[in-house]
Amino acid sequence: MKYSSNLALLDLAGNFLKDLPVHLWKKINKLHELDVSNNPIPGLRVNSFAGLERLQNLDIRKLPLKWLDPELFMNYGFLTTFKTDSYSTVRSFRLQDLLSNALALRSVTIDIEESSLSHQIQSAFGTKLRELIISGSNLRRIFPDALSGLSTYELTIRIRGTLVTEFPTGLLKYLSDVRFLTLDLRNNQLRTMAPNVLAEVTRSGMDIYQTQHITGGVLLEDNPWACSCELVWMGKWLRRWLRETFHVHMLSIEAMLYVNSVARKTRCSVPNTNITFAVIVLRPSDIHCQKVLEMPSARLVR
Repeated sequence: MKYSSNLALLDLAGNFLKDLPVHLWKKINKLHELDVSNNPIPGLRVNSFAGLERLQNLDIRKLPLKWLDPELFMNYGFLTTFKTDSYSTVRSFRLQDLLSNALALRSVTIDIEESSLSHQIQSAFGTKLRELIISGSNLRRIFPDALSGLSTYELTIRIRGTLVTEFPTGLLKYLSDVRFLTLDLRNNQLRTMAPNVLAEVTRSGMDIYQTQHITGGVLLEDNPWACSCELVWMGKWLRRWLRETFHVHMLSIEAMLYVNSVARKTRCSVPNTNITFAVIVLRPSDIHCQKVLEMPSARLVR
């Protein structure tokens, strides 16, 4: 590869590579970004990326892996962005071990092959992680402790493109170390959500009325939400989050309008009708509710 010593990006995705061109790596050792996804590569050796110690972005998704050396990334301290599948059939594929030395990671995308998310990402990432993207066309269930071990200061968690219809109680239980949290739960199959899913976990138990433990808010659109009495609490929660966010952060007029418009994108449908409501304005009278979860009225956003 003549004149390639300064190559920064190499996209080999979607070809017919059965092995990686290891002999080339030392000639392009300034490479920062490599995509080898969607190739018929059966395994990754300890030297599969030898010579690419400056690599920052790597994508190894959609490979028919049968084996993988657990010390594959022992010397890749510059790696900041990593995209992978969960590779459930590869016994040696444990993210916690695989990424133990990748302490600079800031963004991780993982496509879960299994129907449940339980142990796959537990305690797998360092404190510099800022974005975790979880997807999975077969993913239907998320266990309450699936996010345990995330101890970073600021984090955006995106769970999208799944078959998940509901999230577990205490989803945020193990995220108490995250001071600036944003949840992106768009494009799933959510129809309803219990208040204790987003509850803040305190020493005295779960506080379903707090909103500022999710500083960046919750994105919920592109889900088949059903307008029901069980969903009224969410409208109240979103209104309160908006009010407290405006008050605490002293946003500009433009920022306030933007945040408000984003919050109104989440809509629900009244079953057996063509009627829809923005969840943030959903009230008991809209769907003839007798009793709904009450929140302290003096602190609600009207």
